[in-house]
Amino acid sequence: MIKIIFLILPFLIMLLPNRDYDLMSKEDTLAFKGIFSIVVILHHVSQIENTIPYIHHFANFGMYAVSFFFFISAYGMTKQVKLNREKYLKGFFKKRFLKLLLPIFVVTVLHIVVNILVFKSEYTLNSIFNIYKNGSSLINNGWYLNSILVIYLIFYISFKITKNQNLSYIIFTILIISYILVLKNNGFGIWWYNSMIGMIFGLYFEIFEGKIKKILNTHIYKLLLILSVWTFYFWNNKEADLVSFFSSFGIYSNYPIVQNLICFNFIVMVILISKKINFRGFVINKESMKLYFKFVLIRNEVLSFLGKISFEMYMIHGLIMSLLSMYLKANIVYLLTLFGLTILLSYILNMFFNKLYIILKLNK
Repeated sequence: MIKIIFLILPFLIMLLPNRDYDLMSKEDTLAFKGIFSIVVILHHVSQIENTIPYIHHFANFGMYAVSFFFFISAYGMTKQVKLNREKYLKGFFKKRFLKLLLPIFVVTVLHIVVNILVFKSEYTLNSIFNIYKNGSSLINNGWYLNSILVIYLIFYISFKITKNQNLSYIIFTILIISYILVLKNNGFGIWWYNSMIGMIFGLYFEIFEGKIKKILNTHIYKLLLILSVWTFYFWNNKEADLVSFFSSFGIYSNYPIVQNLICFNFIVMVILISKKINFRGFVINKESMKLYFKFVLIRNEVLSFLGKISFEMYMIHGLIMSLLSMYLKANIVYLLTLFGLTILLSYILNMFFNKLYIILKLNK
């Protein structure tokens, strides 16, 4: 049944009219952040023993969600540096890097305090150093937070050492690939780099956005939509088969390469679908007498809200999962409680950080 749905899905999407939108607008990126913050949580819940129906389908979705977060980050930074390079780089550490580092530091301290008080954990400077040295984090599932800090520094260096914009793009690409190799050679988990293609794709997507828009307005769009949807279905969770398939043609590949290719296809698929479907919400236009449903824009405040607190949700949900495991089995009640507490605490943290930014004048 699922196979049939995916086979006909691209053709159903084609029947929808194009929506009037700007690729990767602020509203769309907020909606995507909201959606994929939920996906990340569902992915982590799927990794523990549970009785939640259909949750196992999210077992392989962590890398997809993170790849899109990487994509959004690189796209946004590239757009900003193109608009006003000198101003952006001058305020980079204050307005970008510190506004990442400060929340991570606060939530890290929160994790330490809770782990000491509740789980009776013991820490020394040496044990903390080894945690990060071994590719882990004091924040549960916090590897992404460590990685995004490094990537931000890579971006800054790439555009600071030369004023040649095109050369900066090349340097960034080389440094990201080098970063992947360093992670792999030092034994870091595959999850550190199996979705890193999102960073490189986000950079070049912004650079060639105008040309991409023109292509998406041609019949090539239909072909790309079919290929991306079908590829997602047939490639998802088939890494071993793909490695074997490429090897049969004499093409070297491994899990990181294949998973990055799968993530690249996923990002393309989401972008193509967003040309027709507004992820922020929709209603059926009853006045339309055509053979297909016509979708018109309405603002979905829920996804926008979740998008604004998505960073806090990523940082705090792992700690809440650990605390809930002391009292609840992983069932529907557990899941609803997890989302409720995660959203509530993320909102409180978000308000606290925004107040802190104002006090420290990080918004100026």
